[in-house]
Amino acid sequence: MPLVGIGAGSVDNFNGFWIQDVSGLTEGTWYVDDISLISVPKTVSSQSIYTDGLQNNWVNSSTATVNFSNKMPNHSGKASIAVTSTAGYESLYLTHPQQDGSLFQTLSFWIDGGPKGGQELRVTATASGVPYTVHNLPPLVKNVWQEVIIPLESLGVGSRGDLDGFMISDRSGAAEPTYYVDDVTLSLTPAVNPLSTITVSTSNPAPISQYIYGVNSTDFANLGPGFTMARQGGTG
Repeated sequence: MPLVGIGAGSVDNFNGFWIQDVSGLTEGTWYVDDISLISVPKTVSSQSIYTDGLQNNWVNSSTATVNFSNKMPNHSGKASIAVTSTAGYESLYLTHPQQDGSLFQTLSFWIDGGPKGGQELRVTATASGVPYTVHNLPPLVKNVWQEVIIPLESLGVGSRGDLDGFMISDRSGAAEPTYYVDDVTLSLTPAVNPLSTITVSTSNPAPISQYIYGVNSTDFANLGPGFTMARQGGTG
């Protein structure tokens, strides 16, 4: 369990912890052993979840109909996952023994809407089997592979020591046509915002209000003419 997951990752006065019943009822005797504070996390690398098959102890817990050996289309390699939701809210759900989410940065995968496209989906991560923050995907494009990269913090599990699954679910409440998923990875690489292009047109100019011009100074006696506002301090 990462200390950041229990609110003690960056404090300098950490002085204890407890393991507590959460049921509110009397519990039978249980046992604890080999308690340690570890100075640094173990060395990890990006973790493949699916590449031509499930990897690294990830298993299928899906409610949707899935084929992990679909031959076409595929983004890379020899196979992809074909997912068909025959009823609303069904999921491709991949699970793993609990692991430290703070060791990773992002979940990434490639997804294709198939010949129909338009599927309305959402991505959710689970910790101890409990789903956390929902990330909605835009409707899928038909017959186009698109890469999806989601920070684990955005899924609510970036500080969890009990990360145990990811699901891609229908969010329309209805059956969805088959879509395809490939190259699913837990990555150490942070998400990077795509480059943006800003175009400025000078063909239709408009006057700027004279009242926006000001100065960040309290030397009112020497501001000179032309200033209509003076900022007097603060963070606003």
